[in-house]
Amino acid sequence: INNNSFVMPAQNVTVTANYTKVSYTISKEVSPSGGGSINTSSTSAVVGTTITLSNTPASGYVFDHYEVNNSAISGSSFSMPAGNVTVKGVFNKLTTGTIDSTNLTPGTNTRVTLTAGSSSFTHQVVMTFGSNTKTWTTAAGVTTLNVSPEASWANSIPNATRMTGGSIIVKTLKGGTVIGQTTISSALVYNLPTTNEFYPITYD
Repeated sequence: INNNSFVMPAQNVTVTANYTKVSYTISKEVSPSGGGSINTSSTSAVVGTTITLSNTPASGYVFDHYEVNNSAISGSSFSMPAGNVTVKGVFNKLTTGTIDSTNLTPGTNTRVTLTAGSSSFTHQVVMTFGSNTKTWTTAAGVTTLNVSPEASWANSIPNATRMTGGSIIVKTLKGGTVIGQTTISSALVYNLPTTNEFYPITYD
């Protein structure tokens, strides 16, 4: 029939109503801009459809969580509601850093400067030479710190004056949990102190 009416014929009739499910659209966005990209298993869906999400962080970022219509969800899927939705992928920018000098000597500090991804992040700065490791922990808002290798690390190179190939990294912590790390330098040089107290003693 046309429209919503018909002329009753001279007999019994059965009226059948036919319905089509409404499909709603799914839009995507990311925060911050440039933090990465997200994908949805469909660009539109009917009510009750399970929508699966995936993400790809940009370099220097890590994924944090998804939001559907500005409400955070747990996991990576949701059930399509009766309406259009916007799915947002939220990413965190990892803290980076620089070091004033890559030539290091025990007892002589050099400065590390951090560029924090968020003022609420805390950090662990880790220096490594071979099996030797030292960690400095910073509070939220701290952007500079002094670092120096340990004098005892000289025991790893008793027959040389320097040790190369050291590294220093910064781990980013959100709410006390490490969410990622970046390398400040992988070309540190450990120079033996010039004072005799750090050199091994041998006997004939």
